[in-house]
Amino acid sequence: PHHRSQSLVGRANRIMKLVGTMHTNRNVHFVHNTYFTGPVASANVFENSAFENNIVLSDCEAKDSWSMETLRSFFPTRHNLLRNGHRYAKDFAGITSDPKLGSDPDSVFLLQKDSPAIDAGVANEAYYQENVTDGNPDLGALEYGQAITDWRREFGHCGPRWITAENAPIKAPHRTPWPKDLDRRWGGLD
Repeated sequence: PHHRSQSLVGRANRIMKLVGTMHTNRNVHFVHNTYFTGPVASANVFENSAFENNIVLSDCEAKDSWSMETLRSFFPTRHNLLRNGHRYAKDFAGITSDPKLGSDPDSVFLLQKDSPAIDAGVANEAYYQENVTDGNPDLGALEYGQAITDWRREFGHCGPRWITAENAPIKAPHRTPWPKDLDRRWGGLD
C-alpha cells in the first residue's frame, strides 16, 4: 500500500491482526491510500474502523470476497474507488472504473486530469487533508496536481515499513512486480 495519512489507533489497539490470534483490530482509519494488490482479496475483521478515500487496484475476481459480512464496519464506503470492484466486492456503492493514474515512474501514483477519483472523496477533520487546496478531497494517496516530490518532502517514506526486499516474497506474496525504474521505497521496499 501507498499511504498518505497514518492509521489512527488508540494506544492499546492493534493496527494489524496476526493470523490465528483471534484478536480484533479496532479504531483503525485507512484513508487516502493507493493500494496495488494481486489476485487475492484479503479480509480481516475491524471494529469501529474506516476505509475511506482510497483507491484499490486489484486483480481479484473472487466473487463477494469483500462484503459487509466479511469486513463489517471496515467495508469500503462509497468514497472509495475499487477498480473492477464489482468482481469481488458485494454491494459496493463507490466507483469501480479505472482511476486513470499515470503510467511512468514519476506519475504512477498521480491522478490524471480526467480521473473519476478527483473530488470524489469526503472531507473529515480526523483525516490528514492539509494538502486539499480546493476543499474537495481526491481519492488515493496524492491530490490531483501533486508530484511524488511533494509526498517525499512531506512524509519521507511510503508503504509498510515491515516489508523488505528479503521478506517481500513471504510477507507480500501477491504483490505485483515492482517497476524497476521506480524508487523501491515507494512500495515499502528497501
